[in-house]
Amino acid sequence: MISSLNTDKSCKNNLKTSSETETCRQQTAWPQQASPPPGALHAGSCSPTLEHAPPRLSGLKSGSRAGRRGVEAKRPRGPAPAAFRSRGAPRGGAPGCGRGVASVRVAAVAATGASSCGRCCGGRPARGSHGRPVSGLWRRAGRGLAGGWRPGGGGGGGGGGAGAGLWLLLPPHVAGGRRAVEFAHSPPPASLSGSPRVTGAMALAETDAAASSLPNGDCGRPGARPGGNRVTVVLGAQWGDEGKGKVVDLLAQDADIVCRCQGGNNAGHTVVVDSVEYDFHLLPSGIINPNVTAFIGNGVVIHLPGLFEEAEKNVQKGKGLEGWEKRLIISDRAHIVFDFHQAADGIQEQQRQEQAGKNLGTTKKGIGPVYSSKAARSGLRMCDLVSDFDGFSERFKVLANQYKSIYPTLEIDIEGELQKLKGYMERIKPMVRDGVYFLYEALHGPPKKILVEGANAALLDIDFGTYPFVTSSNCTVGGVCTGLGMPPQNVGEVYGVVKAYTTRVGIGAFPTEQDNEIGELLQTRGREFGVTTGRKRRCGWLDLVLLKYAHMINGFTALALTKLDILDMFTEIKVGVAYKLDGEIIPHFPANQEVLNKVEVQYKTLPGWNTDISNARTFKELPINAQNYVRFIEDELQIPVKWIGVGKSRESMIQLF
Repeated sequence: MISSLNTDKSCKNNLKTSSETETCRQQTAWPQQASPPPGALHAGSCSPTLEHAPPRLSGLKSGSRAGRRGVEAKRPRGPAPAAFRSRGAPRGGAPGCGRGVASVRVAAVAATGASSCGRCCGGRPARGSHGRPVSGLWRRAGRGLAGGWRPGGGGGGGGGGAGAGLWLLLPPHVAGGRRAVEFAHSPPPASLSGSPRVTGAMALAETDAAASSLPNGDCGRPGARPGGNRVTVVLGAQWGDEGKGKVVDLLAQDADIVCRCQGGNNAGHTVVVDSVEYDFHLLPSGIINPNVTAFIGNGVVIHLPGLFEEAEKNVQKGKGLEGWEKRLIISDRAHIVFDFHQAADGIQEQQRQEQAGKNLGTTKKGIGPVYSSKAARSGLRMCDLVSDFDGFSERFKVLANQYKSIYPTLEIDIEGELQKLKGYMERIKPMVRDGVYFLYEALHGPPKKILVEGANAALLDIDFGTYPFVTSSNCTVGGVCTGLGMPPQNVGEVYGVVKAYTTRVGIGAFPTEQDNEIGELLQTRGREFGVTTGRKRRCGWLDLVLLKYAHMINGFTALALTKLDILDMFTEIKVGVAYKLDGEIIPHFPANQEVLNKVEVQYKTLPGWNTDISNARTFKELPINAQNYVRFIEDELQIPVKWIGVGKSRESMIQLF
């Protein structure tokens, strides 16, 4: 039951009878064009009641956060009433965002007065009113729900302090729900300015995704969204080499900004456009779209010679990178990889081999040493290079001499290196900007499609990967926020890229590895050689235990399943579904490498299709056994598959929804 909403003292706060309720309704004097729909909640100059509310929508209670007045909405459990379910919407989310409905929230609204909430527009008034006019929310409700109600009017927020009780229905986003409820005070729209004055608080029961799809956003600025635009994230879900570049290339065709948030030129992405194969290591692969602005965030470590060599090499291959220097922005907080970092990386690998009989299998690109310098607070950043070269030179000499003392065999031509860096400084300076402010403006300005391209993969993450056989950065969704300088509420879709089988480069535990003719066939058909190192990749069956673990960390909203065509030749296909240790099923992915090496994989065997699927362009064109393989993965992981890759080109990506 709902108790009072900062009620008008002329009305009773606790209505006991239907006659008292009707009396208060008459005092509210609803405008004729805004009669409430059946089953909605009433909020006016008296206490609202649940007399007309559907049973599943009765989760409102009195109380508020500290310093805020209003009502708080509990998230309803169970399915929405049938009348409010979106017809024909795909499973998994709210109508309007194209992902289905699981429940509906009701916002009881009675609003007056106005000072900016400061959440979506930083306290700035919008169109002469408070930063959250409710008209956009009404239109969202009207369009988003099947049979939903759309009140009259719908103009922008208006002043005057006059108000009216409002009816508002908002669907949640099933996969989201980061904000259970947000409070704000707002003047009514101009269309209701003549209505009787109503006092009260306005409570908006909403979620991030529902709010992000509002036609006019959360404030009066056209297209603005609560908390800003959302970024779409593409992450590797295994040990890398899953085909992230192809997914990014697909999404980047209509993107405005494509970002890299971590790693260095140890990563490798291959993109095929018009039969031309482009290789990317430091540059975001989305830069191949001439309309895209590429952004390298503070979490990336940059080897300047490698950056320019990569760009020039790809420019010679085709027209995709023309004018790249004018379309690249680099965070001034990004750390620089020096040649002696790379040399030290090689020395460290040699020492490991001599001392322990094995090494980590690094790419020798200096990634570990430069992140070590960063953590030791002795590293140098782009801002140091472009701001004061004399000061930069002194710090460079100190750092170089530190490395020479640690590695006596390391040879560094300090003056020669500084001369090269000075030349790079002149070229790189126009690209270096304050990354935090650049991204903030992109997130909170006009609507933009912002794409984040993850490097490496979840099982190579420094914290959550198969340590110590990992990279030196955070490759999971948390690294997106820290590597770009953005808050988590701006993270939208998180797409996990999964190869239809599993591969790994270098040393480390690999439970489903097939060190036999099956692995050889996968390696040969899939052309499994590292883009950066050229090393042969180890191959094995798909591992769902590993993928469930990656999903726990990243919260994938959908998957891209790549290289399904490589399995065409198999009459039966195995999928790892569980691990056993000492004869017992273990319910987790082991952190310890020795333990992970000992697990016994439990497999589910599925029939193959033994048919060439490379020309399939729709899901229905796939053989039934290939369809069943995809559905089995979806059912086991409880994550929808959005794309299926059956070849190398853009056109070979089948989109399911």
